[in-house]
Amino acid sequence: MKIGTLIGQHQSNETDIQNISVLNSTISNSNISGGLVGLSQNSIKIYSCIITINISSKQNCGGIIGESYIFVKIQNCKVIDSILSSYYTGGYIGQLNSSVQFLKCSQTSLTIQSTCNAGGLIAITTSNDSIQIDCTHIEKIYIEVILTQYSAAGLIGVSSAYVFVNNTKVQNVTISSLNTAALIGYQMQNYKQEANLNQITIVNINLYTHFSSGICIGLLETQMSARHINISITNQNQSVRSSAGFVGKITSNSQYVSSFVNSSIRESVIQSQSYVGGIIGETMSNIHIDNCLTNQLVIISDINCAGFIGSSQSSLSNINITQSIVLNSSILSNSDYSVGGIIGITISNVSVTNISVKYVNITAQFANIGGAGAAGIIGKADIAIIINCSVEYIIINSVNQASAGLVGLSQLNLTIINSSIKNSVINNNDSIHNYSTGGIIGVSNNTVLIDNCMISDCIMNSITFSGSFIGMQLKNSSIQILNSQIQTIQMKCTRCGIVSGNIQLESYTVKNSSSSGQNYINGNIMNNCVSFDVLTNMNGC
Repeated sequence: MKIGTLIGQHQSNETDIQNISVLNSTISNSNISGGLVGLSQNSIKIYSCIITINISSKQNCGGIIGESYIFVKIQNCKVIDSILSSYYTGGYIGQLNSSVQFLKCSQTSLTIQSTCNAGGLIAITTSNDSIQIDCTHIEKIYIEVILTQYSAAGLIGVSSAYVFVNNTKVQNVTISSLNTAALIGYQMQNYKQEANLNQITIVNINLYTHFSSGICIGLLETQMSARHINISITNQNQSVRSSAGFVGKITSNSQYVSSFVNSSIRESVIQSQSYVGGIIGETMSNIHIDNCLTNQLVIISDINCAGFIGSSQSSLSNINITQSIVLNSSILSNSDYSVGGIIGITISNVSVTNISVKYVNITAQFANIGGAGAAGIIGKADIAIIINCSVEYIIINSVNQASAGLVGLSQLNLTIINSSIKNSVINNNDSIHNYSTGGIIGVSNNTVLIDNCMISDCIMNSITFSGSFIGMQLKNSSIQILNSQIQTIQMKCTRCGIVSGNIQLESYTVKNSSSSGQNYINGNIMNNCVSFDVLTNMNGC
């Protein structure tokens, strides 16, 4: 049975519906229900309608259309003070099998319950057509998916279409489901369709998630472009897998690129059992981040978390982050693995340029597996280039991690140029792995170039090794330190070194660098000591 207050089943030629008000109505015990149209099988345009309705349906329901197969345009419409319940439940459309345009629409005071997928505008799209949402306002919505294996979001629960969202605001929304988001719960891979998000404001969002949550997109299988996105006062709880300010998890491979430009997230709490980031929780894809800000965030995870990207786990992908800031935030790892001001852990090719991390507390409470790092830029890295970056006024407290101002644990090739750490404290209590604390790098396991870098006014405490530049170099390392300076460093440890706390390598060069006003040219400065808390001979000086 198809039921709508105006049309049950629409099969005629293209139809326009204008200036209709449906107030305080009820529909129950139907298969497909809509506030105006139950089932639309031809093109339909709806203008300037107001809906207040209570719908309980078995299969699909929407505040305006239960299910649609041909193009839909909805403009200047409102769904307010309504309760909707069904299998696929959408504030405007339950199930969409076509293209749709929303223009200057609004929605407020809505309760949506679903046994499958749900969305503030659309529960699910099943075609690879397009969805355009422009100048739309979503406010005061509660969405609950009763069965926890499905997805829900403030705009679209599940999408396999090309999605374009522009000049839209979503605020005061609470959602509970498998994959949750303020905009799109689950963006599926289908003919390389993508999500294009522009000029969006998201305020006061609460997400209760069982798998992946992101304020923009929970789970992304393709690529996206996000520009001028401003997020504030959000809270994400109970995610088993991935949580983030923008996208919880990106599973698309290295043929895709997702970009985040001129965007920010502020005053938010993001927490999960694993993979948490201020922008991305977990990714396998290429990522470009430019001119973005995370400010006043609390980020909490058991496994791999950071101010921007919790985990990047594809050696074929490239991560490019530039002209961005992490500010006034707290990043906490409760258990294993790595934590960083920008990236927690990565095996991708990483380029980080013109980045500032300032007034950030980084805590790695315990790691018993080894191979973990805690640092102001990247916790654990394979191949990375860091240029023109600054870390200031950070506090790192770690247990059994390789800890440092810029990179905790460097596995392969690392280049750091014209970067600095200043006015910071790094504490490492490692009684298991003998990992170390360094001003620039905690532990190096391969090739390192440090050029024109500065460590100034820092305190480093370790129960094993500390070095102003590098805490420890393993046997596979090849180190070059050029044109760099150390000023006003205090270290307390078992073995402290101007350059390194502990060396296990042959290839080691320090040139044109200085420590506390003394110049060392064309030489190894390991045995030229200055006044530290603890001085030893051998590698400790």
